Amino acid sequence: MSFKNSRPGVSLVEVVIAAAVVGLLAALCIGPIKAAVRNGKENSMRENLQQIWISANAYFLKHETSEVSWKDLTNSEKGDPAVANLKPVVSEDYSSVNDGKITSADKKLELTYYDGSTSRTVAYEVGK
Repeated sequence: MSFKNSRPGVSLVEVVIAAAVVGLLAALCIGPIKAAVRNGKENSMRENLQQIWISANAYFLKHETSEVSWKDLTNSEKGDPAVANLKPVVSEDYSSVNDGKITSADKKLELTYYDGSTSRTVAYEVGK
């Protein structure tokens, strides 16, 4: 006995299975995509911390001092290299880097920011 399909096309079961497979693949990709976006943001923050360190070192050399505040770094009136053009990646506050004071003895600059309800810390290690 041979069965003939009177209507060509796909059945409802095939459509449901295809939708489930597509949904599963999308769910598997969300985690790595979020991690890649977070890593990209943190790399941009590290680059900003590096620029802060470079500006702080220029300030140390010019003023023959070993400590600088965020206010001094962002004050371009003195002709110092200002870091006022840093663009925040999320809503991080760069004035809180190392509690607002950077010294020439610092080996690391740290910035804490909030990603949603989670607190995360990004660090730039000097000389790496």
